[in-house]
Amino acid sequence: MRHRSGWLLVAIVTTGLIYLPGLSGEFIYDDSTNFEALSDWVEGQIGWQAVILEHTAGPFGRPLAMLTFLSNAALTGMNPFWFKFTNLILHLLIGLVVYQVLLRLSRLDQLLSRSPETTALLLTSVWLMHPMLVGTVLYVVQRMAMLSVLFMLLALLAYLVGRQRIENGSTRSSACWIFIGVPVFTLLGALSKENGLLAPLLCAVVEWVYFRPGSGRRRPALVRAFLWISIALPAAAGLALLLLRPEFFLQGFDNRAFSMSERLLTQGRVLFDYIGNLLLPIGPSMSLFRDDYTISTGLFSPWTTAVALLGWTSILGLAIWLRDRIPAFTAGVGIFLVGHAMESSLLPLMLYFEHRNYLPAIGAFLAVFGLLSWSLQRLQGKMTNPALLARTTFGAVLVVLAAATFARASLWSSNAAILRQSLDQYPDALAMRLGLAELEMNRIPPNLTAAQAHYRHLLDLERPSVRLIGAMGLVASSCYAGVPTEQTALDTLQTERPDTLESDFLGAITALTNSILNSDCAAIGPEELAERITRFIDDRPLDPNSPFIWQLRYRAAQLFEHAGKIDLAAEQARLAWHGQRDQVAVGVMLMRLSLALGDAEELTRIHATLSKLIDANDDYGHSLLQEYRPHLMKRNTRK
Repeated sequence: MRHRSGWLLVAIVTTGLIYLPGLSGEFIYDDSTNFEALSDWVEGQIGWQAVILEHTAGPFGRPLAMLTFLSNAALTGMNPFWFKFTNLILHLLIGLVVYQVLLRLSRLDQLLSRSPETTALLLTSVWLMHPMLVGTVLYVVQRMAMLSVLFMLLALLAYLVGRQRIENGSTRSSACWIFIGVPVFTLLGALSKENGLLAPLLCAVVEWVYFRPGSGRRRPALVRAFLWISIALPAAAGLALLLLRPEFFLQGFDNRAFSMSERLLTQGRVLFDYIGNLLLPIGPSMSLFRDDYTISTGLFSPWTTAVALLGWTSILGLAIWLRDRIPAFTAGVGIFLVGHAMESSLLPLMLYFEHRNYLPAIGAFLAVFGLLSWSLQRLQGKMTNPALLARTTFGAVLVVLAAATFARASLWSSNAAILRQSLDQYPDALAMRLGLAELEMNRIPPNLTAAQAHYRHLLDLERPSVRLIGAMGLVASSCYAGVPTEQTALDTLQTERPDTLESDFLGAITALTNSILNSDCAAIGPEELAERITRFIDDRPLDPNSPFIWQLRYRAAQLFEHAGKIDLAAEQARLAWHGQRDQVAVGVMLMRLSLALGDAEELTRIHATLSKLIDANDDYGHSLLQEYRPHLMKRNTRK
């Protein structure tokens, strides 16, 4: 046992070393969006409560994850190195928990129980060093996913401890582990990211595979109660919600390029892609930027959709059939699918993200190892030294994985390198093209030709919103550079109708708006663009409280004001304003417009609301309010 612990320490230290090159990287993709409040706190504009309790991601706000980010910022400022370093330490810590979970599962497994420590060590090492997980560990905001997995695994570990104690006759202590430990860790997981709610399902998989009651016997009453309370009742409530309030699940799809049925069809292919990258990790095929993933619009569109669905049906049937013979395979398949049950099902999320495999990877490796162990046992009589072959093979695998992870971590030391690697493999990925264009425009001097080549590529793609984003990028970059804009871009901007109004579309609108407000742009006037924005909104009738809608209206208001159309600017600002904390800029604009229009009543009302919304630490915000107090005093004096 001490020998195995030493090798586990070697695996952890090796993992830490191969990740070191990636720690020097920058924040990337939506890191900055998620850390806006954190930056405001560092600058003294808001209190710590706003960072932790008012984060808008997910239904619960993920306060536990935000607390860890706040701790990073408090100790080291907004230096990406220390955020990434914390993620790496967390990854190594989770590796220890993975080892303990796999060790207990191996001891319960008829094929793996001969050498459970070796099994747990090998699988943990593969998981720790796998290059596909680099995109979770070094992508700072995915600490949310990492923390969620940590607590899910601790919940499963608590269940395993309690369940084993039931087998040993210790009912009282087992009840504490199962009815206190599992719910507490599940809650902590959910407060990190909503996936934590899946922890009881992991427990159910383990129960079904490894704790089968004997012939003529039922599962212990304690276990039945746990399964009813934690799985059956929530599942029934979810099904009732789906039947009675389907809009709860469907409303997010009205601003996606795919429907719920198309997403479900596509996920069959996506899951096989994940499996392919887990079992045969080829560096260039792994990428953060996969928003170009082909949508399955029918069983045979593309034809691989039907193949994927048939494949998963076969795998599920095989897992059920092999539960007695190869339980590790069945458990592994169950863990993999449970790990994807939330983000690869009904929710209107983007189709593909590598970081979703942080937990499912454990299941994939366990399933494959179970099949290999069964095969080796069958071949023992025909081989001279199967144990040596197995050790040599796994040693080679770990060396290859370590080298691949080192190479990928080195790639993650530079955002430019990450983007350029994706360019060859996924040339139509929107976020990648926008990232490369931004890099070229941020050069000194800007490389306008290279940036516009990326925007121009988007003009030729299928989705209308993507073509519009390319057109807006071409217009904005031309305005900044003071050069004529291509007529094709202007025509696209004038005639194209968007199919979605998502974050990249909003970013393109914002960039074009800023270019008009801050430069002499002859290509398109502020009033013309403002009218076009309002038509974009009318083309996609969405919830007016949607952040995409109110922010688009705010951009339109800015443009109308710049054009001197104060009444139209006020109209759009009023439609954008909902009195929320993240709308302070809208409120300040509305005060300015109300003053210009002589609407003292509206000015007073907005000022009162902003006085409550602006954080006590925000000196700049309160200075803005102070500018309008003399006008309020004049109104009160007249009264």
